[in-house]
Amino acid sequence: MLKKAVWLVGENDGKPLYDNGYVFYKYCRETYPTRFIYFIVKKHNRLLLDPFLELDANTVEFGSFKHVFLFLISNTLIYSHAQGDIACIQLVKLFKTNCTRVFLQHGIVAFKQMHATYRKKHNEMDIFIVTSDFEKQVIENNFDLNSNVLRVTGLARYDTLFNTTGSRKSIIYMPTWRNWAITKQSAKGYILGINKLLNNHNLNELLSNHDVDFKFHIHDKMTPYLSQINIDEKIEIIHSSKSNLQEILKESSLLITDYSSVAWDFFYLKKPVLFYQFDQKEYLQKIGAYLNFDNDLFGEVFTNSALLVQGLKKYFTNNFAELTQYAERRNSHFKYQDKNNCQRIFNTIISYNERWSRN
Repeated sequence: MLKKAVWLVGENDGKPLYDNGYVFYKYCRETYPTRFIYFIVKKHNRLLLDPFLELDANTVEFGSFKHVFLFLISNTLIYSHAQGDIACIQLVKLFKTNCTRVFLQHGIVAFKQMHATYRKKHNEMDIFIVTSDFEKQVIENNFDLNSNVLRVTGLARYDTLFNTTGSRKSIIYMPTWRNWAITKQSAKGYILGINKLLNNHNLNELLSNHDVDFKFHIHDKMTPYLSQINIDEKIEIIHSSKSNLQEILKESSLLITDYSSVAWDFFYLKKPVLFYQFDQKEYLQKIGAYLNFDNDLFGEVFTNSALLVQGLKKYFTNNFAELTQYAERRNSHFKYQDKNNCQRIFNTIISYNERWSRN
C-alpha cells in the first residue's frame, strides 16, 4: 500500500529555482498534507533557506539514505527538467520501469528543437504536461513519442505568476545561453551581440531621460565571460542562480530576450516582449525551432541593436503597454489562464495512477 502512495518531486538536477517542480510540490504539501509526497534537493542548496522548504518535513536531501529508500518504494516521479532531478538517470531506468513518470516541463516547447531529447526508449515519460492544444500539436508533429502522454493542463508555476509590475518602470534583458559558446573564440559573436545592445548610446539615453531601470539577467554559464562585456554602472546584473525569476518577471515592465522560453511567462503576464536575435541564422542552423521567428512570435523581432532600440522607443511613450496584435494571440497559446494548473496536474496524475493500478 505504501508503495502506491509515494511521490517524489524534483527540478533542475536537485537545485530548485522556484520552477514547476517547486511550485507543484508546495501546492501538494499545502493542499494534501497527509499524502506521501517528497521534494528532492541537493545539500547546501540556497533554497534550503526558503522559509517553506526550511520548515517542511518532507524535503529530502539528494543521495541520503532516506532519498534512496523513498526512491526504491516510490511509484511516481515528477520532474521539471529531466529524470535526473529525482535520481541518477541510470538508476531510474534500472529500478523504476513500472513507475509513473511525470514531466512538468521547464518551458513551453517552441523556440528550441528538443525532440531528440524526449523520445521513445530514451527519456520516456507517462505524462507530458503542456499548456495548449497548439503546443500539443507541435509535439505530436515533431516528437517520436506516444501522443496519449500529452496532457493540456498549463504549467504549475503559472498559478503563482501574477501581474504585479513594480512601482518603477524597468526592462529585463535575458539572453539565453548558446551551447556552442564553449571557448572565447566560439563565444565571440554571442558576446559581441550582447555588448552592442548594452553599449548602445541611444538606449542609455532613453533610460536616463525616462528614468527607467535596466536589468541584465545572466545565465550561470555566462559568468566566465562577464569580463568581456562592458556594462554601464546604471545596469543591474542579476545572476540566475541567485535570483527568484518569477518575482523579477512580475516586477518588470518589458522583456528583451532572444530564444528563451521565459518569453512565454512574460506573454502570460500580458506584458510586451521584444526579441533581439542578432544570431538568428546561426541559431536556426545549430539549434532550430518549431516556430517561424519572422511570423509566429508574440513580439517584434530585431536582428541588430540599433533597430531594437528604435523599436523600443514607442514603449517609453505608451506606458509599456502590450501591442494589440500580439495580445490577440494569447488565447491560442494558453488554454487556461487561471490559478488551477497545479490542481489539474494533480488530478491528471491521480487519474493515471488509478487506471495503472487497475491494470
